[in-house]
Amino acid sequence: MKRRFYWDDWNREHITKHSVSIVEAEFVVRHSKRPFPKKSGEGKWAVWGRTAGNRLLQVLYVERAAEDLDFEHLTLEQIAELEESSLPLEYIIHARDLTPDEKSRYGRSQ
Repeated sequence: MKRRFYWDDWNREHITKHSVSIVEAEFVVRHSKRPFPKKSGEGKWAVWGRTAGNRLLQVLYVERAAEDLDFEHLTLEQIAELEESSLPLEYIIHARDLTPDEKSRYGRSQ
């Protein structure tokens, strides 16, 4: 499934605190495999998966509608992209390495 992501200062800084890059977080969500994504609270989705570099991450995101975005923080390119596609926007709210216990459970599920 094709996916679009929305980034602003808040979510960029938040994942950076956990030493996760935008590329890694997006890769995990784009390449999610069953049983992911899973609902994780009201309106939130969780994905566990491997980055291209084989790092195991948990990524949480919410879907956003274009009308909910802060257009002041968008580039002209992002605004143009919004007009070209009706796909939902995924706003990553958290990304971190899996804990040892989560890695074990993830390995059993694959």
